[in-house]
Amino acid sequence: MDLRADRETFQPVVREELTTWEDIDSIRSKTRPLLHRIIDETPDEELNMPTKAALAAPARAPSEIIAHILLHERGHHGDVTTLLSALGVTLPLSDYLVFAFFRDRPG
Repeated sequence: MDLRADRETFQPVVREELTTWEDIDSIRSKTRPLLHRIIDETPDEELNMPTKAALAAPARAPSEIIAHILLHERGHHGDVTTLLSALGVTLPLSDYLVFAFFRDRPG
């Protein structure tokens, strides 16, 4: 898969320029479809082939990088949940297995 055009389109984000939810959503709306496309269009053998991306970084397979992104995001979800709970906020239930358990119970 050739992502050169995408690399030219997606420039590094300057953290100071992200000051509103709309700014963040704009970046998310561009990067999420790209990640989906990479996963869908890249053959499995390429997803698991280590690639050197930066001078100082070790070679990593795209599948490892994607797994890191997803797990890293889940960690932030836990951070936010913990902070809100500490502030006394009652959070909605977001555990899928608990949802499925109650969904499948009669009455």
